[in-house]
Amino acid sequence: MKVHIRKVGLIGMCLLSLVASPATTATQAPVDTWVTLGTGGGPLMRTKRAQSSNVLLAADKVIVFDAGEGVARALTLQNIGLEKVDAIVLSHLHPDHMAGLSALISLRWQNGIVRPLTVYGPVGTSELVSGILASLKPAERTGFATTEPMPSAAGWLKVEELPCRGEVTGIGGVSVKAVLNSHYSLPDGKDAADAASCSFRVETGRRSIVYTGDTGPSPAVTELARDADLLISEVIDLKATFAAIEKRGGGLSPAMKEGLTFHLIHHHLVPEDVGKLATAAGVKRVVLTHLSPGMDDEKSPVGYIDGVRRTYRGPVTAAADGDRF
Repeated sequence: MKVHIRKVGLIGMCLLSLVASPATTATQAPVDTWVTLGTGGGPLMRTKRAQSSNVLLAADKVIVFDAGEGVARALTLQNIGLEKVDAIVLSHLHPDHMAGLSALISLRWQNGIVRPLTVYGPVGTSELVSGILASLKPAERTGFATTEPMPSAAGWLKVEELPCRGEVTGIGGVSVKAVLNSHYSLPDGKDAADAASCSFRVETGRRSIVYTGDTGPSPAVTELARDADLLISEVIDLKATFAAIEKRGGGLSPAMKEGLTFHLIHHHLVPEDVGKLATAAGVKRVVLTHLSPGMDDEKSPVGYIDGVRRTYRGPVTAAADGDRF
């Protein structure tokens, strides 16, 4: 890939030196570590849980899975510099899973990081990234005011849309298998034609990790998780989530409320569903993330864990931001 580099001036070089400094490089982690960077579910904002994001440290690669709001800071809190990220994999394009993508791209760009980066995701990912690149055009023209215009991030950024039909993508020594799940299933049982939601199985050669992303009960996800070492699963407490939505209020029309109700009930996993999935697939351990509602006033995540244990006898953990597995 040919990269065009122009002068970015003293300020730009100072910024680059800060980003690439030892204080922001990836810390030594145990082999094949999955870090839950953001564990809150949905568009509700919290102080204790950021929106959905994770990072896999394996085979000398740094791979981000989902990029909800706050992911750039969450990586920094783990001492993982933005220049270390090799790839970003999006499960679907709801904002709580991709709102932080713009920050990941634009901060790398502003700091002069030209190391190649690939964004993988379902249909619509190319359009999303094109919009982010377009949003940087005014800053490209401005540069640092006293410098030449800055080169576009398009010079080092690549997008690969995934069909999510069982294909396997190699990222260094890591293989990622993607399947379509039920997060966008319509009431008639068909899948939405213009959107897709994917679940992933990661094989590192030492561990198998399955990340559900957002999904309802899905035979495809159950098969994907067969005999996995680790199942990273979303979870929802429907009663508490509906209460949080009512408390927040908002301008939802009756039709939108009806659609949201169907979505929450059928397109997510209650704790008992997570347990059934784990039992049917024979997974060795369950880690809960994307906790919904997962609000700050929740005294303990034990309710989610107890629900899973009703249908699964293996170890279950409710992740917090920054936990490593």
